[in-house]
Amino acid sequence: TPIEYNSGLTVILLVAKSILYPIRQLGAISGILPPLVTGVFEVDYSIIEQLASIDIEADNPLIIRRVINPSGHSRAYINDNPVTLKILKGVGNVLVDMHGQHEHQLLLSNVNQRRIIDTVAGNEEKLAEYMGLLDKYNDLKEEKTRIAADIEEFRKEKDYIQYALEELSSIDLDKIDEETISKRLYEMENYEDIKQILSEIYELTESEQEYNLLNFATEIEKRAKSIKSTHTGIDSIRKLAQQIRVNAEEISSEIVSLEDAFYLDEEELAVLRDKVGKLDTLKRKYNMDKDGLVGYRNKLEEKISIINFPEEKLHSVEKAMADTLKNMKTISALLHKKRSEVSKAFEEKVNKALRDLNMKDSSLKVDIDYEEDRYERYGCDRIEFLLKNRFNRDGMPLKDIASGGELSRIMLAMKSTLTVSDPVTTMVFDEIDTGISGKTAEMAADMMKKLSSDKQLIVITHLPQIAAAGSRHLFVSKHDNDIDIEHIDSEQRVNEIARLLGASIARGTAVEHARALLDKK
Repeated sequence: TPIEYNSGLTVILLVAKSILYPIRQLGAISGILPPLVTGVFEVDYSIIEQLASIDIEADNPLIIRRVINPSGHSRAYINDNPVTLKILKGVGNVLVDMHGQHEHQLLLSNVNQRRIIDTVAGNEEKLAEYMGLLDKYNDLKEEKTRIAADIEEFRKEKDYIQYALEELSSIDLDKIDEETISKRLYEMENYEDIKQILSEIYELTESEQEYNLLNFATEIEKRAKSIKSTHTGIDSIRKLAQQIRVNAEEISSEIVSLEDAFYLDEEELAVLRDKVGKLDTLKRKYNMDKDGLVGYRNKLEEKISIINFPEEKLHSVEKAMADTLKNMKTISALLHKKRSEVSKAFEEKVNKALRDLNMKDSSLKVDIDYEEDRYERYGCDRIEFLLKNRFNRDGMPLKDIASGGELSRIMLAMKSTLTVSDPVTTMVFDEIDTGISGKTAEMAADMMKKLSSDKQLIVITHLPQIAAAGSRHLFVSKHDNDIDIEHIDSEQRVNEIARLLGASIARGTAVEHARALLDKK
């Protein structure tokens, strides 16, 4: 059933334990077309820009399709252009914010806690710049270590390196054009034969003999002209003979020019033979072609430079390291400043939302441990989310103190806080209401309802209080090997919410309660 885009709260009522039933089984059972899942998205400009950064050209609407064959193989398309599943996942992360019980555990990770603060602070660009500098610094550090080791190794091989470099420098490898040398050498080594052949060709075209090629063509042309006929065959013979005569004259002229330009330079011949001999010797000795010899010579020159001027090489790398470290220090301090600034406001907003979720005695604390010169992957800060309550006034890490129900509410509070800075327009909450009920569930429903005024919310739940807050309802049920999804409204909604209220309540009371919940929303 298509879910049209708009802001609002769509609730999926679960009868089956999970709707993630293996789709390939459905395709195999149906025996017809493979299952096809299509999503149609209206996206704003910020998301179009993000998609462009991963080379996806997008406009409205953005249509995503995935076809899954019975064998389990699948194909993905974006606006009918085939894409890899990796790209599809990246695009999906930009379009839809998926949130379920698994994400509760992600919230306990310091990496994800830091990511949340950086998102609020808008640190993405500066953080990317810092990480690039850190990679550069680490590369320079490795290079420094390598150069120090190379100095010792090269010193041991200095005699061989010097000998090989002198040998490879005995000829100017950069200026040797093997093809030109080869042609010129062939001409001079075969000078007499070439001159003889040119002379013979000249004799065939324009000698004193009665029937050379030029005289032959001229005679044919003259006799053809003497025939007083308009027959096309005669005219064709005359033109061919004329063409032969012109070509023979050109050949004769070219041969004269070649013979004048052709010469034998014994000194040049000796130089070329010496170059070719040395080059062939070096090729065989080092088992390389000319380009390989040039590259090897360049490496030897670099090694000699490192041996002769070790301090210069090390100083150059150390200076680059110092400059890079200085830039890292500046950016890491800026990251810390922005993180500290936004953390206070973030705490206040989340804690207000927690009070709205019936966690009046608890509050979130963002602990930022900054240590100058501690250049880690994300800067000099270590960020930890602490939960403070009446039993722990100083706060303890979320992973050590928060229960499942508390994590659900903290996650929802954060989502409501981050919604303004988050460009994603669709949010999916997959049973994040774990561990809450009663009045707290009603408060969570109210918060989701507020979120849905700006975002499209799709909520999977078993709680009647949250289900009743939805503007549309999809009923999911499983029958044997089939999964049914049905859009329900009016009386069906009342019946299903009454069912969620539980068997412990009388049917009439449950229906009346369900109506009251729906009317309230």
